[in-house]
Amino acid sequence: MKRRLKHKIEKLPDGRTNVSVSMPLALTGLEQYESNDMMEDIAVLRRSVTQPQRKIGSAKWFLAQMKRCIQNEAFALMFLEACVTSIRSATFTLQKMYGNNKDFEKWYVKKQEDMGNDSGLRSIVDLRNIAEKEGVILDEYRHTILVRFYINGKIEAETGEPIIQVEGIRIDGILPFLEASLDKVSGLIEEAHKLFPVKGSRTPVMGKIDYLREKKDGSWERFDF
Repeated sequence: MKRRLKHKIEKLPDGRTNVSVSMPLALTGLEQYESNDMMEDIAVLRRSVTQPQRKIGSAKWFLAQMKRCIQNEAFALMFLEACVTSIRSATFTLQKMYGNNKDFEKWYVKKQEDMGNDSGLRSIVDLRNIAEKEGVILDEYRHTILVRFYINGKIEAETGEPIIQVEGIRIDGILPFLEASLDKVSGLIEEAHKLFPVKGSRTPVMGKIDYLREKKDGSWERFDF
């Protein structure tokens, strides 16, 4: 989406025109994945944010959207599939990042054994495979209604969290399950980065200004200003 920017036009003593443009460019980290308010900000990621961390950030954002849309089956399913895919992708990108590090490989073998013994993380792998190859099907998606009776006689009715069961995988409480799995994989990635530091490989932030002028036919052409 395009944004209007503040600018200042100044006539120079030699007759030339100077145009100064102000752009509020933000430098952000993983915190932006947890805020819908930041989606439209003009921003770039910090150089220190790694590919696995970005996958975790994506999973957090998809989970947040799922919570917002939990009363809508279509959107809840969409963000459920996106969340588990991002969680699983985080481990793939982690292995790729350290592909030539022998010390990491030895360390990760033990971590893979631990993850293989974790029923929750095994379910994440199963869910991701279903999401990618078949599409998740729900055995049950049932809305709940809560009716509250207050001491003062007031009565209120509200929606509760839907009961969600995925076909072929037994999960008690889909949202807590996703949160716990996300925390485990996020912790794994942060532990790896602490033990095996990596340098940011992305190019520095560069700005570019194009000057356009309107032609008589209403079209625009670039020119050197």
